[in-house]
Amino acid sequence: MPNRTVADGGSITWTVGVNGTATLPVTYAWYNDDVLISGETGSTYTLVADYTTNDTNVIKCVADNAAATPLTSQASTLEVTP
Repeated sequence: MPNRTVADGGSITWTVGVNGTATLPVTYAWYNDDVLISGETGSTYTLVADYTTNDTNVIKCVADNAAATPLTSQASTLEVTP
């Protein structure tokens, strides 16, 4: 995923996709600075930027279908500007 920049209070969305012929459903787990983001289990994640909390975030996603090795996306660094 590409690196991104967003102004404080703005929102930004990441989307991942998985190609293949697996018959099992794919699950997604999103991480911010290697911490699991609770409740984010879809292929899209939207963040509302908060400069006072964290001015830099590293976002990644792990996709899994229980039949194959989980796939981890390339990390995307988000810079939040004041």
